[in-house]
This record gives sequence, structure tokens and C-alpha cells, in this order.
Amino acid sequence: MVIKMDAENRFWEYVGKMGYPTSANGLRYGSSEKKVLDELRWFFHMKVIEISGARIGWVTGARLSELAGRYWDANLAFIMVTYGEDAVVEKIRNNIDKYIARLKSHKNTLIDEDILNWIEEGGVVSMEEVLDSLRYSHGDGNRYKCMRNFYENFFGEGMKRKLFAVLDTLQATPRAIQQVKSEFEIAQNMAKKIMDNAEKYLKDLAEKAGIDFEELLDSLL
Repeated sequence: MVIKMDAENRFWEYVGKMGYPTSANGLRYGSSEKKVLDELRWFFHMKVIEISGARIGWVTGARLSELAGRYWDANLAFIMVTYGEDAVVEKIRNNIDKYIARLKSHKNTLIDEDILNWIEEGGVVSMEEVLDSLRYSHGDGNRYKCMRNFYENFFGEGMKRKLFAVLDTLQATPRAIQQVKSEFEIAQNMAKKIMDNAEKYLKDLAEKAGIDFEELLDSLL
């Protein structure tokens, strides 16, 4: 695919309206803003190469995927200037499906089966041991807090406002905006049910362990 002559100008116009730096003018060397500008310049350049059909390699592809996730709004801008509005809507739909799947994965791996089996065999556990079972084996944090943060980041009202601000910046049509609104709200409700089920799992664990559920929840958050 060969992109149109004005695609790059439109891309930088959009990302500038999103609040990203678009030139070195006024930026200090070594600043975080310079890093963002460098990443977005590399991202645009490599995406153009990628859609031209050239082989970019696994390492470059992985880096592109990482930046597309970090700058998801700029990625939508790239899709708008290269493939158009319908492709933007499709990308948002795919992202929603991906994030729902990841939220389900968080829920399915929330409770350590070993501690449940121990309790069901008549073993005794304390609040501290239940909390330990919910912590990551490496790094800080616990699985429930991670899941809660993921839910807020991708299905919270803040994300909803930002998503529609981005669509406005991209000058999406009312039809596209309504389509995304409908699908996002359906996904929000689904995500809320997944979170409710996760809390039920925790409540069930607390009851079986003989510990206070509210205290457990407060300790996790």
C-alpha cells in the first residue's frame, strides 16, 4: 500500500491535537518529550514501511506492537490517515475484544487453586496466607489490584471520555461515533460483570477460609 501525499501531515496534525510533541521546536534535548517525539517519528516511519509490504522482522514488529499499545490514540490517527474511518472503528472493536479477553484471563487466574484445595481438605489458613496466595511470585502487587487497575484503565469512564475525545480529534462521523459508543458500553457492562464475578470468587475464598471478606478486599486495594 502507498499512502497519500498528505497522510504524514494529517498524522502529525492529529497527534499534535492529542497533546503529543510534533517537532523539536522548544524541546530540551534529553527530555521525556524528546523521547516521545523520537518514538512517534520512528513509529510512523516503520508503519509506512510495514504497510508497503516490506519485511520488517520480528524484533521491529514487536517494537511496533509495543508502541501501538502505548500510543494507542496515535495508532488510531495512523489508521485514519492510511485506511480511513471504518478501519478505525474495526481497530477499536478488536481492542475491546482483546481487553475483554485479558480481563477474563485475570479473573480465571485470580485464585490460587493450591490454597483452595488445602482448605477443602480441611487445612487452616490465615488472612496473611490468603493475601500471600494472591500476590505475584515476582514483583510487587497482587492479582486482584492488577485486575482492578486493568478494568479502570480500559473500561472506566476516564477511558470512555478519552476515546471519544480522540474520535472527535480524528473528525469521525456521527455514525462511527455512535457505533463505537454502543459497542464500548456493551463491553463496559460485560467488564463490570467480570469484576463482579471476581469479587464473588474472593468472597467465596474468604468464607471458606473463615476470614473477613471486607478486610481482605481492603488489604488487596
